[in-house]
Amino acid sequence: MIDVIIVDDDVNVRRGLQKLVDWESLDARLVMACKSGQEVVDYLKEHRVDFIISDVKMPDIDVLELSKYVHKHFPGTALVLLSA
Repeated sequence: MIDVIIVDDDVNVRRGLQKLVDWESLDARLVMACKSGQEVVDYLKEHRVDFIISDVKMPDIDVLELSKYVHKHFPGTALVLLSA
């Protein structure tokens, strides 16, 4: 099973992705939906995930900083970027 994180500062996007995607049919488990890149970094300090879906613009850590962190510390984790 693939562990997935959604990160977007827009609550409607987070909720939409949580509810509209049939995660189970994709053999995936949504382990976290958060509003900031810092929340992802904090979560990754204690957990490992396979896939991160992230908004490009976030208030604290933008997706470029997040992608550098993920690439350096978790090279096997895929990161998909979203932009409105």
